[in-house]
Amino acid sequence: MRRKLILTLAAVLIFVFVVGLASCTPYHLRPKPSINTENTLEDQYVIKPVLITTARYGEPGIEKPTVSGFKNASRQKTLNARLRISNEIIGLNPETERNEQIYQTYEIWQQNEYLFSCQYITAFETEVSNMGINLLVGSEIDGTLINNLPSLIGRDTESESWDNFMIIFDEAREEAGAKEITRDEMRTDNFSFVFIGDDLTDLQVHFMYKIKGDKEQQELVIPLEDIIGTFTEKIQTYFYFTTDGSMAYEEYAETLNEYRIQLEQE
Repeated sequence: MRRKLILTLAAVLIFVFVVGLASCTPYHLRPKPSINTENTLEDQYVIKPVLITTARYGEPGIEKPTVSGFKNASRQKTLNARLRISNEIIGLNPETERNEQIYQTYEIWQQNEYLFSCQYITAFETEVSNMGINLLVGSEIDGTLINNLPSLIGRDTESESWDNFMIIFDEAREEAGAKEITRDEMRTDNFSFVFIGDDLTDLQVHFMYKIKGDKEQQELVIPLEDIIGTFTEKIQTYFYFTTDGSMAYEEYAETLNEYRIQLEQE
């Protein structure tokens, strides 16, 4: 009994020592996670519908997506939290004169790829726009959410990146017959986008928005390759998977590791 107690105490002390040593080691000197080249992605996730019954007034619940199967629990929690927030959005349906779920249907692209992209679609006439929920996934990625325009091209609307983006956007908007929108409005949640297409090297960006005080949905599509040059350096690096359809995952992961090392050395 005494021997068992001594062994237990020894194991606890070793664990405390290792944890303490790791916490004192500078981040850039800590061992990096190994790259699993056998799997294209570690996160082979599963999309499962959940039944939302809020504001249904006795009618059947609405199925909306949740994800499971992520090896990275934090990344899975981040994505599901964003999906849940969207599930809670309620608005007045002018036909029924009831407060109901604004989003009642959805569409998902790029399942089990480097990018998760989901569009929530409004169910009735409202000033709230369709919503895009996008997450960069993969074993070497930190689970970056990209759900608004500043997350793609930066916060400074007077920057050269915004100027270049607006030239391309306005040309596509006029061609699509969509209404004009200000840069300030494009920073809000009422301006959204999803990445569509089955070929990761030929993705399209589907933009969706509504002008303040207007219930008419505005939509236009721009090829990703036309605007990716306006994205921040980080997002351009994380979208490296779009450059080569036959790229081994190891190459992609090494590219991200080199980028992180570069940032740490600056």
